[in-house]
Formats: sequence, C-alpha cells, structure tokens
Amino acid sequence: MNDNTKLVKPALKIDKIGLLCALLGAALFSLKPVLVKMMYAEQVLPEIIMTWRMIFSLPFYIVIGLMVYRQRKNSVSFTPKLIFQISLIGSVGYYLATFFDLLGTLYITAQLERIILFTYPTFVAILGYIFYQEKISLKQLLAMLLAYTGIAVMFGNELKIIGDDTLKGSLLILAAAVAFACYMLFQKSPIKLIGSRLFTSIAMSAASAVIFIHVAFSTGLLFLDISNYGLFLCFVTAILCTVIPSYLLAEAVNRIGSGPTSISIGIGPIFTSIFAVLALGESFTIYHLGGTILVIIGIFLLSQVKQKT
Repeated sequence: MNDNTKLVKPALKIDKIGLLCALLGAALFSLKPVLVKMMYAEQVLPEIIMTWRMIFSLPFYIVIGLMVYRQRKNSVSFTPKLIFQISLIGSVGYYLATFFDLLGTLYITAQLERIILFTYPTFVAILGYIFYQEKISLKQLLAMLLAYTGIAVMFGNELKIIGDDTLKGSLLILAAAVAFACYMLFQKSPIKLIGSRLFTSIAMSAASAVIFIHVAFSTGLLFLDISNYGLFLCFVTAILCTVIPSYLLAEAVNRIGSGPTSISIGIGPIFTSIFAVLALGESFTIYHLGGTILVIIGIFLLSQVKQKT
C-alpha cells in the first residue's frame, strides 16, 4: 500500500436531514411576523391571535408531553417548586415574549421586527452575567456592538419613513427579546432534570393558562369575533410557525448539534425579508441589506465566542 494513502482523511459527512430540518425550521419561524401582519390587515387583535394560536397548538404539546411522561415517569421526579419554576419560565418566556412581539409588530415592518428579535442572544449573555456571573469578553461586546449597529441602520431608515411609532414598536420587540432570552437562559436547569420535550409541554401549558386568563379579563368572548380567513391564518401560524418548527429544530440539534443549528437559524431574517417583500409588498433597500448582514455577522460571532468559552 502506498504510504501517501494514509494521509488522506475521510470526507466530512454532513447530515443532510439535520441541515434540512434546521433550514426549514428557520424558514417557518421567520414566516410568523408576515402572517401576523396579514392578520392585522383582517382587523384581528393581538389578544385574539394569541388565543387562537394557543387553542390550535396546545393540544399537540399536551399529547406529546403525556407520551413522554408515560415513557419516563419512573425516572422523573416532580416537586411543587419545580412545577412552579417551569410554569414561571414558560409564562415569562412565551406569554410575555409573544404579547410584546405582537404589540410591537403593529408599529414596525416584519423585517425590522425579526431582526430585533433575532438579537436575543445578546440579552442571554447580559442576563447570564447578571444572574450567573458569566463573564462577557471583549469579543462578545464587539459582536453585540456590531449587531446593534445593524439594528440602528434599519431603525434609522424606518424612523424616517414611519415616524415615532418606530421607536414604540422597536422597544416592544426589544422587551420581547429580553423575555425570550429569559426563557432560553433559565430553561437549562429544569431541562437537565426532566428533558426538553417534557419541559416544553409544561412551559407551554402554563403560558397558555396565563394567556387565557389575560384574554378573559381583557377581551372576554371577543376572541370569537374573527373572520374565517383570520381564523385560517391563526391556524397556519400555530401549526406552521409554532409546533412544526419547534420539533424540526429539536431534531436538527439532535442530528447536527446546537452550534450548526444556531448558524443555520441565522438565515431566518433573510427568509423574513423574502416573505415580507413577496406577501406584504415591503421594500428592501440597501439599509435593510446592510443592517441584516451586520446583525447576522454579530450574532454569529457571539455564538462562536460562547461555544469556545
């Protein structure tokens, strides 16, 4: 045998199914703000969107949660403290994030909404420093600065076109990003105890209960006042933009790891821009292009730094 053949390394195998799951999951998640804008055109209120989205998606999480619990009931130990902790994380991370996101989308374009929400990893790093004393390196700070420079580019352009509502909407989406960052940060401990699927089922059930209480006191039975087309859009949002992508991304992490999955999700804002231009007629200018590129690079660098630390 020729000695040179020993130097040849086997080709790196890429799990195509895992990569496809990540890309498809990112695309479906990115469709949400576009569908929300379409529902607003149908005069559907944020509370009504939240309610029907959970009515359609909650049964899937309950069934899957029960199936997982039956499989693992001998190895999972629940305590009132753990249930309360998971419920609180779900309520903050899903109910508040969803409510702020829906309100913010009323005032800004789908493209700006997605690019601001996409910066949640910066808040994960900041909250990790506050609650767990996780150090923030200079490279992380520079990555955050790059991401927010991208937001500033898009925000400044939209401020000129839309006006003061841009600030109101952007602050609401930032609040949604902070709430979602809390969900991502504080879920680590309970997931180690009961697993991701069971955690998600309990967290989503708790968030649904809070959403139903909110709607009961704010709009009552008004959620029944919705057109057939609006109801169809709520159904599509619940299934295509909530249930399916959550499991696609879980499968992607299982097949290719969290790092490559996060990188794949990074193209989400690009999908949103494509959907927004085609379905809503939003413009895509040099400001959108430059801002999107800066944010994607910034979040990518931040994730790379965090993986090494």
